[in-house]
Amino acid sequence: MSMTRLRQQGGAVIITIPSDVVAIMNWPIGTEVDITAKDNGELKIVPIRRVPRGRKTVSELVSEIDTEELAMLNDSITDFAGKNAVGKEIF
Repeated sequence: MSMTRLRQQGGAVIITIPSDVVAIMNWPIGTEVDITAKDNGELKIVPIRRVPRGRKTVSELVSEIDTEELAMLNDSITDFAGKNAVGKEIF
């Protein structure tokens, strides 16, 4: 269990999340979180969305597929179809 203190900064009250907790949660710096106060006096902190920096969405990756290169790869693979194995390869 990690402990932290509330502190005043201007008109806001600040809570610092210890770095070991951030590492366990795998939250990069800049992660937006939703804070909910529960009736039993607990706080619930969850990320609003998890978008790792430098990562691409599936649609971005698919849009970069070179269809001509993919067709050439498929053609080169079919060259092996129907041929006998020379070593321990499996077709």
